[in-house]
Amino acid sequence: MYSLSKPTSGYKDLMICYQNQVIHLAVDKQEAEVRLVVNLFQSVLDGFIRGEMKKEEAEPVKPKARKKRRKKDKSMESPLGHVFVNYQVNIVQSCDQCTSLIWGMEKAYMCSSCKMGDEESGGLHFGVHVSHLVNDKNPVPMVLEMMLEHVEMHGLYTEGIYRKSGSANRMKELHQRLETDPHLVCLEDYPIHTVTGLVKQWLRELPDPLMTFTHYNDFLHAVELPEKQEQLHAIYKELEELPIANFNTLERLVFHLVRVCKEEAHNRMSPNSLAIVFAPCILRCPDSADPLLSMKDVSKTTICVEMLITEQIRRYNEKMEEIDQLEYAENLAVNQLKLKRQNTPFWHLPLKFSAPYKGVVVHEKVNTDLSAVPENEPLDSETEAEKNLVERIKSIKQEKEDLACRLPDMEQPGSDQENLDSEASLSSESLLDEQQRSSAHSSEPEGLDQ
Repeated sequence: MYSLSKPTSGYKDLMICYQNQVIHLAVDKQEAEVRLVVNLFQSVLDGFIRGEMKKEEAEPVKPKARKKRRKKDKSMESPLGHVFVNYQVNIVQSCDQCTSLIWGMEKAYMCSSCKMGDEESGGLHFGVHVSHLVNDKNPVPMVLEMMLEHVEMHGLYTEGIYRKSGSANRMKELHQRLETDPHLVCLEDYPIHTVTGLVKQWLRELPDPLMTFTHYNDFLHAVELPEKQEQLHAIYKELEELPIANFNTLERLVFHLVRVCKEEAHNRMSPNSLAIVFAPCILRCPDSADPLLSMKDVSKTTICVEMLITEQIRRYNEKMEEIDQLEYAENLAVNQLKLKRQNTPFWHLPLKFSAPYKGVVVHEKVNTDLSAVPENEPLDSETEAEKNLVERIKSIKQEKEDLACRLPDMEQPGSDQENLDSEASLSSESLLDEQQRSSAHSSEPEGLDQ
Protein backbone atom coordinates (compact mmCIF):
# COMPACT_ATOMS: atom_id res chain seq x y z
CA MET A 1 0.00 0.00 0.00
CA TYR A 2 1.25 3.47 -0.86
CA SER A 3 1.36 5.81 2.12
CA LEU A 4 3.27 8.82 3.34
CA SER A 5 3.65 8.58 7.08
CA LYS A 6 6.01 11.58 7.24
CA PRO A 7 5.37 13.80 4.23
CA THR A 8 7.60 16.82 3.65
CA SER A 9 6.43 20.21 2.36
CA GLY A 10 8.39 23.38 1.78
CA TYR A 11 7.77 26.66 3.60
CA LYS A 12 6.78 28.49 0.43
CA ASP A 13 4.47 25.66 -0.67
CA LEU A 14 2.66 25.68 2.68
CA MET A 15 2.16 29.44 2.57
CA ILE A 16 0.87 29.41 -1.03
CA CYS A 17 -1.47 26.50 -0.36
CA TYR A 18 -2.87 28.12 2.81
CA GLN A 19 -3.29 31.49 1.07
CA ASN A 20 -5.19 29.89 -1.82
CA GLN A 21 -7.42 28.07 0.66
CA VAL A 22 -8.24 31.29 2.55
CA ILE A 23 -8.86 33.28 -0.64
CA HIS A 24 -11.34 30.71 -2.00
CA LEU A 25 -13.13 30.30 1.33
CA ALA A 26 -13.37 34.02 2.09
CA VAL A 27 -15.11 35.08 -1.12
CA ASP A 28 -17.10 37.98 0.31
CA LYS A 29 -14.49 39.13 2.82
CA GLN A 30 -12.28 42.15 2.39
CA GLU A 31 -8.69 41.80 1.24
CA ALA A 32 -7.39 43.21 4.53
CA GLU A 33 -9.10 40.41 6.49
CA VAL A 34 -7.55 37.79 4.24
CA ARG A 35 -4.09 39.29 4.75
CA LEU A 36 -4.66 39.30 8.52
CA VAL A 37 -5.46 35.58 8.56
CA VAL A 38 -2.50 34.71 6.29
CA ASN A 39 -0.10 36.81 8.38
CA LEU A 40 -1.34 35.11 11.55
CA PHE A 41 -0.65 31.68 10.06
CA GLN A 42 2.77 32.84 8.89
CA SER A 43 3.67 34.05 12.38
CA VAL A 44 2.63 30.70 13.88
CA LEU A 45 4.66 28.86 11.25
CA ASP A 46 7.69 31.09 11.87
CA GLY A 47 7.44 30.46 15.61
CA PHE A 48 7.38 26.72 15.02
CA ILE A 49 10.44 26.91 12.75
CA ARG A 50 12.36 29.01 15.30
CA GLY A 51 11.58 26.48 18.01
CA GLU A 52 12.83 23.61 15.84
CA MET A 53 15.99 25.56 15.00
CA LYS A 54 16.69 26.08 18.71
CA LYS A 55 16.30 22.34 19.30
CA GLU A 56 18.79 21.61 16.54
CA GLU A 57 21.26 24.17 17.91
CA ALA A 58 21.02 22.63 21.39
CA GLU A 59 21.94 19.19 20.06
CA PRO A 60 25.66 18.39 19.79
CA VAL A 61 27.00 18.71 16.27
CA LYS A 62 28.40 15.48 14.89
CA PRO A 63 31.63 15.79 12.93
CA LYS A 64 31.07 15.23 9.25
CA ALA A 65 33.19 12.66 7.53
CA ARG A 66 35.31 14.02 4.73
CA LYS A 67 34.34 12.82 1.32
CA LYS A 68 36.98 11.94 -1.17
CA ARG A 69 36.87 13.83 -4.41
CA ARG A 70 35.87 11.69 -7.31
CA LYS A 71 36.41 12.31 -10.95
CA LYS A 72 33.29 13.15 -12.90
CA ASP A 73 31.92 10.19 -14.79
CA LYS A 74 30.32 10.76 -18.15
CA SER A 75 28.00 7.79 -17.67
CA MET A 76 24.34 8.38 -16.80
CA GLU A 77 22.94 6.82 -13.64
CA SER A 78 19.38 5.66 -14.12
CA PRO A 79 16.70 5.42 -11.39
CA LEU A 80 16.33 1.80 -12.50
CA GLY A 81 19.62 0.91 -10.83
CA HIS A 82 21.57 0.83 -14.13
CA VAL A 83 24.57 2.94 -15.15
CA PHE A 84 24.25 3.67 -18.86
CA VAL A 85 27.26 4.50 -21.05
CA ASN A 86 26.90 6.06 -24.49
CA TYR A 87 28.29 4.03 -27.39
CA GLN A 88 27.91 3.65 -31.15
CA VAL A 89 26.10 0.61 -32.53
CA ASN A 90 28.01 -1.46 -35.08
CA ILE A 91 25.43 -4.16 -35.90
CA VAL A 92 21.64 -4.10 -35.84
CA GLN A 93 20.22 -4.97 -32.40
CA SER A 94 17.00 -4.45 -30.48
CA CYS A 95 16.26 -2.22 -27.51
CA ASP A 96 15.71 -4.18 -24.30
CA GLN A 97 13.10 -1.65 -23.16
CA CYS A 98 10.78 -1.17 -26.15
CA THR A 99 12.04 -4.01 -28.45
CA SER A 100 12.52 -1.55 -31.34
CA LEU A 101 15.47 -2.00 -33.71
CA ILE A 102 18.66 0.03 -33.28
CA TRP A 103 20.42 0.31 -36.64
CA GLY A 104 24.13 0.48 -37.26
CA MET A 105 26.04 3.75 -36.74
CA GLU A 106 23.32 5.00 -34.36
CA LYS A 107 23.92 6.17 -30.81
CA ALA A 108 22.61 4.03 -27.95
CA TYR A 109 23.12 3.34 -24.25
CA MET A 110 24.47 0.21 -22.55
CA CYS A 111 24.52 -0.57 -18.83
CA SER A 112 28.12 -0.99 -17.67
CA SER A 113 27.14 -3.69 -15.16
CA CYS A 114 24.46 -5.90 -16.76
CA LYS A 115 25.10 -4.92 -20.44
CA MET A 116 21.45 -4.03 -21.01
CA GLY A 117 20.99 -2.07 -24.24
CA ASP A 118 18.71 0.92 -24.65
CA GLU A 119 18.18 3.17 -27.63
CA GLU A 120 19.25 6.78 -27.22
CA SER A 121 15.74 8.12 -27.77
CA GLY A 122 14.43 5.97 -24.91
CA GLY A 123 13.88 7.95 -21.74
CA LEU A 124 14.95 7.34 -18.18
CA HIS A 125 11.69 8.54 -16.61
CA PHE A 126 9.19 8.63 -19.49
CA GLY A 127 8.17 5.64 -21.56
CA VAL A 128 9.63 3.15 -19.06
CA HIS A 129 7.86 0.29 -17.31
CA VAL A 130 6.64 1.28 -13.84
CA SER A 131 8.42 -1.65 -12.20
CA HIS A 132 11.76 -0.22 -13.39
CA LEU A 133 11.11 3.17 -11.80
CA VAL A 134 10.30 2.12 -8.23
CA ASN A 135 12.20 0.66 -5.31
CA ASP A 136 11.78 0.14 -1.57
CA LYS A 137 12.50 3.82 -0.87
CA ASN A 138 10.26 5.19 -3.65
CA PRO A 139 7.12 3.04 -4.09
CA VAL A 140 5.89 5.57 -6.67
CA PRO A 141 8.00 6.84 -9.62
CA MET A 142 9.85 9.96 -8.55
CA VAL A 143 8.87 12.20 -11.47
CA LEU A 144 5.17 11.38 -11.13
CA GLU A 145 5.27 11.98 -7.38
CA MET A 146 6.95 15.36 -7.91
CA MET A 147 4.31 16.50 -10.38
CA LEU A 148 1.35 15.26 -8.31
CA GLU A 149 2.65 16.98 -5.17
CA HIS A 150 3.12 20.21 -7.12
CA VAL A 151 -0.44 20.10 -8.45
CA GLU A 152 -1.82 19.39 -4.97
CA MET A 153 0.04 22.39 -3.58
CA HIS A 154 -0.61 24.89 -6.36
CA GLY A 155 -3.39 23.72 -8.66
CA LEU A 156 -6.35 22.30 -6.74
CA TYR A 157 -8.27 25.58 -7.11
CA THR A 158 -7.46 26.14 -10.79
CA GLU A 159 -10.52 25.82 -13.01
CA GLY A 160 -10.28 23.00 -15.54
CA ILE A 161 -7.05 21.78 -14.00
CA TYR A 162 -6.87 18.61 -16.14
CA ARG A 163 -9.29 19.58 -18.86
CA LYS A 164 -7.27 22.49 -20.30
CA SER A 165 -4.04 21.83 -22.18
CA GLY A 166 -0.70 23.53 -21.63
CA SER A 167 1.76 25.00 -24.11
CA ALA A 168 3.38 22.32 -26.27
CA ASN A 169 6.75 24.09 -26.29
CA ARG A 170 6.79 24.47 -22.51
CA MET A 171 5.78 20.84 -22.07
CA LYS A 172 8.59 19.71 -24.37
CA GLU A 173 11.09 21.83 -22.45
CA LEU A 174 9.95 20.48 -19.08
CA HIS A 175 9.97 16.93 -20.49
CA GLN A 176 13.62 17.25 -21.50
CA ARG A 177 14.67 18.76 -18.18
CA LEU A 178 12.93 16.04 -16.17
CA GLU A 179 14.61 13.39 -18.30
CA THR A 180 18.02 14.96 -17.68
CA ASP A 181 17.85 15.52 -13.91
CA PRO A 182 14.54 15.88 -12.04
CA HIS A 183 16.28 17.19 -8.91
CA LEU A 184 17.36 20.36 -10.72
CA VAL A 185 13.88 21.18 -12.03
CA CYS A 186 11.76 23.84 -10.32
CA LEU A 187 8.15 23.16 -11.30
CA GLU A 188 7.10 26.58 -10.04
CA ASP A 189 8.76 28.10 -13.11
CA TYR A 190 6.13 26.48 -15.35
CA PRO A 191 2.38 27.10 -15.66
CA ILE A 192 0.22 24.62 -13.79
CA HIS A 193 -1.41 23.34 -17.00
CA THR A 194 2.05 22.48 -18.34
CA VAL A 195 2.62 20.21 -15.34
CA THR A 196 -0.82 18.60 -15.54
CA GLY A 197 -0.37 18.03 -19.26
CA LEU A 198 2.91 16.28 -18.56
CA VAL A 199 1.21 14.07 -15.95
CA LYS A 200 -1.15 12.80 -18.64
CA GLN A 201 1.75 12.41 -21.10
CA TRP A 202 3.73 10.36 -18.55
CA LEU A 203 0.76 7.99 -18.17
CA ARG A 204 0.16 7.74 -21.93
CA GLU A 205 3.80 6.91 -22.70
CA LEU A 206 3.93 3.90 -20.39
CA PRO A 207 4.66 0.74 -22.40
CA ASP A 208 2.04 -1.04 -20.29
CA PRO A 209 -0.69 1.15 -18.71
CA LEU A 210 -1.22 1.20 -14.96
CA MET A 211 -4.24 -1.12 -15.16
CA THR A 212 -2.28 -3.30 -17.64
CA PHE A 213 -3.25 -4.82 -20.97
CA THR A 214 -3.59 -8.23 -19.30
CA HIS A 215 -6.52 -7.14 -17.09
CA TYR A 216 -8.17 -4.88 -19.69
CA ASN A 217 -10.96 -7.32 -20.60
CA ASP A 218 -11.50 -8.29 -16.97
CA PHE A 219 -12.17 -4.68 -15.98
CA LEU A 220 -14.67 -4.35 -18.85
CA HIS A 221 -16.46 -7.54 -17.77
CA ALA A 222 -16.67 -6.16 -14.23
CA VAL A 223 -18.53 -3.08 -15.49
CA GLU A 224 -21.03 -5.28 -17.35
CA LEU A 225 -22.25 -6.97 -14.14
CA PRO A 226 -25.86 -6.11 -13.17
CA GLU A 227 -25.49 -4.91 -9.57
CA LYS A 228 -23.31 -2.02 -8.50
CA GLN A 229 -21.88 -3.88 -5.50
CA GLU A 230 -20.93 -6.77 -7.77
CA GLN A 231 -19.21 -4.34 -10.12
CA LEU A 232 -17.20 -2.74 -7.31
CA HIS A 233 -16.26 -6.11 -5.86
CA ALA A 234 -15.06 -7.35 -9.25
CA ILE A 235 -13.11 -4.14 -9.95
CA TYR A 236 -11.29 -4.23 -6.61
CA LYS A 237 -10.61 -7.94 -7.04
CA GLU A 238 -8.88 -7.21 -10.33
CA LEU A 239 -6.92 -4.39 -8.72
CA GLU A 240 -5.47 -6.87 -6.25
CA GLU A 241 -4.13 -8.88 -9.19
CA LEU A 242 -2.10 -5.95 -10.54
CA PRO A 243 1.70 -5.90 -10.12
CA ILE A 244 2.72 -4.23 -6.88
CA ALA A 245 4.42 -1.31 -8.66
CA ASN A 246 1.32 -0.65 -10.80
CA PHE A 247 -0.97 -0.96 -7.79
CA ASN A 248 1.00 1.51 -5.64
CA THR A 249 1.26 4.02 -8.48
CA LEU A 250 -2.44 3.70 -9.33
CA GLU A 251 -3.32 4.08 -5.66
CA ARG A 252 -1.34 7.32 -5.47
CA LEU A 253 -2.91 8.64 -8.68
CA VAL A 254 -6.48 7.86 -7.59
CA PHE A 255 -5.86 9.49 -4.21
CA HIS A 256 -4.66 12.57 -6.09
CA LEU A 257 -7.85 12.56 -8.19
CA VAL A 258 -9.91 12.27 -5.01
CA ARG A 259 -8.24 15.42 -3.69
CA VAL A 260 -8.98 17.17 -6.98
CA CYS A 261 -12.65 16.12 -6.80
CA LYS A 262 -12.93 17.41 -3.23
CA GLU A 263 -12.40 20.92 -4.65
CA GLU A 264 -14.90 20.47 -7.48
CA ALA A 265 -16.65 23.70 -6.53
CA HIS A 266 -13.51 25.62 -7.56
CA ASN A 267 -11.83 23.55 -10.29
CA ARG A 268 -15.04 22.23 -11.96
CA MET A 269 -13.58 18.73 -12.21
CA SER A 270 -16.15 16.06 -11.28
CA PRO A 271 -15.40 12.30 -11.07
CA ASN A 272 -16.95 11.89 -14.53
CA SER A 273 -14.77 14.66 -16.00
CA LEU A 274 -11.61 13.14 -14.54
CA ALA A 275 -12.62 9.66 -15.72
CA ILE A 276 -13.07 10.94 -19.27
CA VAL A 277 -9.57 12.45 -19.17
CA PHE A 278 -7.68 9.63 -17.44
CA ALA A 279 -9.45 6.46 -18.66
CA PRO A 280 -7.57 6.47 -22.02
CA CYS A 281 -4.30 6.92 -20.10
CA ILE A 282 -4.57 4.23 -17.41
CA LEU A 283 -7.05 1.75 -18.95
CA ARG A 284 -6.39 1.64 -22.67
CA CYS A 285 -6.86 -1.32 -24.99
CA PRO A 286 -3.89 -3.30 -26.33
CA ASP A 287 -2.26 -1.99 -29.49
CA SER A 288 -3.16 -5.18 -31.34
CA ALA A 289 -6.90 -4.74 -30.71
CA ASP A 290 -9.38 -3.65 -33.37
CA PRO A 291 -9.67 0.18 -33.37
CA LEU A 292 -13.44 0.01 -33.93
CA LEU A 293 -13.94 -2.27 -30.93
CA SER A 294 -11.71 -0.07 -28.78
CA MET A 295 -13.86 2.95 -29.66
CA LYS A 296 -16.94 1.08 -28.47
CA ASP A 297 -15.21 0.25 -25.17
CA VAL A 298 -14.47 3.90 -24.34
CA SER A 299 -17.72 4.30 -22.41
CA LYS A 300 -17.02 1.14 -20.37
CA THR A 301 -13.50 2.22 -19.45
CA THR A 302 -14.81 5.65 -18.43
CA ILE A 303 -17.47 4.06 -16.21
CA CYS A 304 -14.87 1.79 -14.61
CA VAL A 305 -12.51 4.64 -13.73
CA GLU A 306 -15.40 6.84 -12.56
CA MET A 307 -16.70 4.10 -10.24
CA LEU A 308 -13.20 3.69 -8.80
CA ILE A 309 -12.84 7.43 -8.12
CA THR A 310 -16.36 7.71 -6.63
CA GLU A 311 -15.82 4.74 -4.32
CA GLN A 312 -12.50 6.12 -3.12
CA ILE A 313 -14.18 9.47 -2.41
CA ARG A 314 -16.75 7.68 -0.26
CA ARG A 315 -14.03 5.86 1.68
CA TYR A 316 -12.08 9.09 2.06
CA ASN A 317 -15.10 10.84 3.56
CA GLU A 318 -15.73 7.97 5.98
CA LYS A 319 -12.13 8.00 7.22
CA MET A 320 -12.18 11.78 7.64
CA GLU A 321 -15.35 11.46 9.74
CA GLU A 322 -13.60 8.86 11.91
CA ILE A 323 -10.62 11.20 12.30
CA ASP A 324 -12.98 14.01 13.37
CA GLN A 325 -14.56 11.70 15.97
CA LEU A 326 -11.13 10.73 17.27
CA GLU A 327 -10.13 14.40 17.53
CA TYR A 328 -13.28 15.11 19.54
CA ALA A 329 -12.56 12.12 21.78
CA GLU A 330 -8.96 13.28 22.23
CA ASN A 331 -10.06 16.80 23.22
CA LEU A 332 -12.57 15.31 25.66
CA ALA A 333 -9.89 13.11 27.26
CA VAL A 334 -7.44 16.04 27.49
CA ASN A 335 -10.08 18.18 29.23
CA GLN A 336 -10.85 15.37 31.68
CA LEU A 337 -7.15 15.01 32.43
CA LYS A 338 -6.82 18.75 33.08
CA LEU A 339 -9.78 18.69 35.45
CA LYS A 340 -8.37 15.73 37.38
CA ARG A 341 -5.00 17.42 37.74
CA GLN A 342 -6.60 20.67 38.85
CA ASN A 343 -8.70 18.88 41.48
CA THR A 344 -5.73 16.86 42.82
CA PRO A 345 -4.93 18.14 46.38
CA PHE A 346 -1.57 19.85 46.66
CA TRP A 347 -0.72 18.08 49.91
CA HIS A 348 -0.77 14.76 48.09
CA LEU A 349 2.34 15.73 46.11
CA PRO A 350 5.45 14.48 48.03
CA LEU A 351 7.96 17.17 49.00
CA LYS A 352 11.49 15.82 49.24
CA PHE A 353 14.63 17.81 50.07
CA SER A 354 18.08 16.66 49.10
CA ALA A 355 19.55 18.40 52.19
CA PRO A 356 17.97 20.10 55.23
CA TYR A 357 17.68 23.88 55.10
CA LYS A 358 18.26 26.30 57.93
CA GLY A 359 15.14 27.05 59.89
CA VAL A 360 13.43 23.86 58.74
CA VAL A 361 12.80 21.23 61.36
CA VAL A 362 13.30 17.73 60.03
CA HIS A 363 11.49 14.99 61.92
CA GLU A 364 13.01 11.57 61.44
CA LYS A 365 10.14 9.83 63.20
CA VAL A 366 7.43 8.69 60.81
CA ASN A 367 3.84 9.38 61.82
CA THR A 368 1.97 6.06 61.92
CA ASP A 369 -1.45 7.63 62.57
CA LEU A 370 -3.63 6.62 59.58
CA SER A 371 -6.36 9.07 60.55
CA ALA A 372 -4.12 11.93 59.45
CA VAL A 373 -4.56 10.91 55.82
CA PRO A 374 -8.12 9.64 55.53
CA GLU A 375 -8.36 9.89 51.74
CA ASN A 376 -5.28 7.91 50.78
CA GLU A 377 -7.13 5.13 48.96
CA PRO A 378 -9.27 7.41 46.75
CA LEU A 379 -6.11 9.24 45.70
CA ASP A 380 -4.62 5.97 44.48
CA SER A 381 -7.70 5.37 42.35
CA GLU A 382 -7.50 8.92 41.00
CA THR A 383 -3.85 8.38 40.06
CA GLU A 384 -4.80 5.16 38.29
CA ALA A 385 -7.60 6.96 36.42
CA GLU A 386 -5.16 9.67 35.37
CA LYS A 387 -2.78 7.05 33.98
CA ASN A 388 -5.64 5.45 32.09
CA LEU A 389 -6.53 8.81 30.53
CA VAL A 390 -2.93 9.37 29.44
CA GLU A 391 -2.83 5.92 27.84
CA ARG A 392 -6.18 6.61 26.19
CA ILE A 393 -4.88 9.85 24.67
CA LYS A 394 -1.80 8.08 23.31
CA SER A 395 -3.89 5.33 21.76
CA ILE A 396 -6.25 7.85 20.13
CA LYS A 397 -3.31 9.75 18.62
CA GLN A 398 -1.91 6.49 17.25
CA GLU A 399 -5.29 5.60 15.73
CA LYS A 400 -5.46 9.02 14.08
CA GLU A 401 -2.02 8.54 12.55
CA ASP A 402 -2.97 5.07 11.30
CA LEU A 403 -6.15 6.42 9.69
CA ALA A 404 -4.26 9.30 8.07
CA CYS A 405 -1.73 6.85 6.61
CA ARG A 406 -4.59 4.70 5.27
CA LEU A 407 -6.36 7.56 3.48
CA PRO A 408 -5.04 6.50 0.04
CA ASP A 409 -5.86 2.83 0.77
CA MET A 410 -7.39 1.16 -2.29
CA GLU A 411 -7.47 -2.44 -1.08
CA GLN A 412 -10.55 -4.64 -0.98
CA PRO A 413 -12.40 -4.06 2.33
CA GLY A 414 -11.74 -7.08 4.53
CA SER A 415 -11.98 -8.24 8.08
CA ASP A 416 -8.69 -6.64 9.19
CA GLN A 417 -9.69 -3.22 7.92
CA GLU A 418 -13.14 -3.51 9.48
CA ASN A 419 -11.57 -4.40 12.83
CA LEU A 420 -9.31 -1.36 12.67
CA ASP A 421 -12.24 0.90 11.84
CA SER A 422 -14.33 -0.58 14.65
CA GLU A 423 -11.49 -0.07 17.14
CA ALA A 424 -11.18 3.54 16.05
CA SER A 425 -14.89 4.15 16.58
CA LEU A 426 -15.00 2.28 19.93
CA SER A 427 -12.36 4.52 21.50
CA SER A 428 -14.38 7.65 20.76
CA GLU A 429 -17.68 6.01 21.77
CA SER A 430 -16.26 4.85 25.10
CA LEU A 431 -15.24 8.39 25.99
CA LEU A 432 -18.66 9.70 25.06
CA ASP A 433 -20.26 7.03 27.26
CA GLU A 434 -18.02 8.04 30.14
CA GLN A 435 -19.06 11.65 29.72
CA GLN A 436 -22.75 10.69 29.77
CA ARG A 437 -22.30 8.52 32.87
CA SER A 438 -20.41 11.27 34.69
CA SER A 439 -23.13 13.81 33.86
CA ALA A 440 -25.78 11.35 35.06
CA HIS A 441 -23.96 10.78 38.37
CA SER A 442 -23.54 14.50 38.89
CA SER A 443 -27.28 15.05 38.45
CA GLU A 444 -28.33 12.25 40.87
CA PRO A 445 -27.44 14.08 44.16
CA GLU A 446 -29.46 17.11 43.07
CA GLY A 447 -32.55 14.91 42.60
CA LEU A 448 -32.05 13.25 46.00
CA ASP A 449 -31.70 16.58 47.78
CA GLN A 450 -34.96 17.75 46.30
